[in-house]
Amino acid sequence: MEENLEPNENGSNREPASFGVNRWLMVAVVALIAAAGLAVGYGYRQQIAVGHMTAQASVANATINEMQGQLSTLTTKLNEMSAAQQAAAAAAAQQKTPAVSARECRRSKARDR
Repeated sequence: MEENLEPNENGSNREPASFGVNRWLMVAVVALIAAAGLAVGYGYRQQIAVGHMTAQASVANATINEMQGQLSTLTTKLNEMSAAQQAAAAAAAQQKTPAVSARECRRSKARDR
């Protein structure tokens, strides 16, 4: 039973052929473990970035909601002021109308005499 032996770099000592295959297999396993470690680290970093962006989005939404509340308050005040001005204009118009009618009544009475 003779094992398959390959010559060394210097050609004098011989090593089993399976030793060279095992060496490449170990290198591949170490490379895969390193790649997996990098992938896990990258994923963890991305999760942290997503957390920060989610917090920023919630702060932005809160600010937008606050601004919308302020805008609706100002719109309500503006509508109230506009309604008050329209009511004042209508009241002024009503006050002018009877005065004109009274003048016309006096003129018509004067003409009748």
